[in-house]
Amino acid sequence: MLKANTKKVIFILIPLILAIFAGCSGPEEKRANSLNQAAQLRTSGDETAALATLEILAQAYPNDPEILQRIGDIHHALGNTPEAAFYLSAAYAQAPSDLELLFQTYRAQENANLSAAAYELLEALVAVDPDAINAELWLRLGEFRAQAQLTQPALDAYLKSVDPENSTPSAETAVAIGTLFKQLDNLPQAERWLNIAANSDDPNALPALFGILEIHLRKKNWTAAETAITQLDKQFPGALDASEWANARGELERWRSAQVALQAELTKSNAAKEAAAKEAAAKEAVAKEAAAKLVADTSAAVTDLTIIDAGDPSTGKAQVIADMERAEAMANTPALEVEPAEAALEAIRPALAPRSLEQLLADAESESMEHDYKQAIQLYWQALGRANARADIWNQLSLAYRLDGQAKNAETTALEATRLAPQEIGYTLDYLRVIQRTKKPEDFLAELETAYVRFPRSPEIALSLARGYERISGNNSSAIVLYEDFIQLAPNHRLRNEAEASITRLR
Repeated sequence: MLKANTKKVIFILIPLILAIFAGCSGPEEKRANSLNQAAQLRTSGDETAALATLEILAQAYPNDPEILQRIGDIHHALGNTPEAAFYLSAAYAQAPSDLELLFQTYRAQENANLSAAAYELLEALVAVDPDAINAELWLRLGEFRAQAQLTQPALDAYLKSVDPENSTPSAETAVAIGTLFKQLDNLPQAERWLNIAANSDDPNALPALFGILEIHLRKKNWTAAETAITQLDKQFPGALDASEWANARGELERWRSAQVALQAELTKSNAAKEAAAKEAAAKEAVAKEAAAKLVADTSAAVTDLTIIDAGDPSTGKAQVIADMERAEAMANTPALEVEPAEAALEAIRPALAPRSLEQLLADAESESMEHDYKQAIQLYWQALGRANARADIWNQLSLAYRLDGQAKNAETTALEATRLAPQEIGYTLDYLRVIQRTKKPEDFLAELETAYVRFPRSPEIALSLARGYERISGNNSSAIVLYEDFIQLAPNHRLRNEAEASITRLR
């Protein structure tokens, strides 16, 4: 419809512009007059006519960066994000030294979801003027570099985006920084940043806790690992058992068993030591008694002394000392490095090899089809333990929660899917389906208004908002406009009759 209107405006404006050109003394004056004409049209609110004027002018000056930039500006104002990105990129190609145009072009690429081009432009902006980059842009650059697996550069960008001395970073940012530190084997810093997210109510607390658990397991800090598992069970019930870290419980059990065995061995050794001491004291008493007898009977001294030496108490003491040394050595051995426990662990590890991500998702879908939603939920959590940034998995998990009657969990996971993929209208529609049963009517209406701003071309959202205005707020005039908008967007929709009937009733 926009293109048709533009053609009409071009047809009307061509004589006017030709007249302007004819009355000008030179090309530069003609160009300037046309630019002024377009600016006046924009000022009066006629963006379409201004665009048509500039497009005609661009035919005469095809590589003029100012003209291309102004066309891109108008497309941006009209919400034509791909066209805005195209024209601003063309303008920047003709004026690569224009810093403001570079920034404007980067924003246009972001709005059009052209991530690769946006990344290149943002790196160019950093190279030209790093002082022009604010915290938001450093954060975005960190995300781009992390996706490109540039670990240290990504970490550098993320750290420039935060100011932990004056404000607490978001859980998502903290997890990203902690993960990058972990990849660089800086475990103390990784644990520090991951703890920021782990101690929040944000969904990113889940990958943060898994990261902390991994660090403690790598360091064989079993007490801290047990604390992390306790926190996981409290904040995300069932998530650990459905993840690749499920075998951590078994490792902790073996550690506890080893600790109990060591304590028993020490207790046994202490008891043996006490018994040996008593035995030595008794034998010493016997020896003294025998010595006294030797004094009285010198003729039998050598024979008696030989008999006493045959029962030398040092033999029993040596055995007790050896037992104590062995027990103390076991006590100083790190948990799970005791040979039997380690051998048992190594023996079962192959059997505990996790399924592939694709197999987990296929199994989860199969369980949902069999109506075993709790098992499906567990499998989706296990998949998220490996791919926490997959919006489609969060969306499927939300559906499983919804079918299982867990509305609040369905809302939280659906919201995460929309956060990860804000341009995916399907996820937004699923989120709206959930919250229409969990939120108050006025709050649900506010969410519908937000969704309509983001997706003004969606007939489903237009119809839903029309119903909301009619049934929740009683705003009949706005409801009529949106019912008409719905019919225009989807003239063959099966609910067109309902919309037409509502318009007739409300007028």
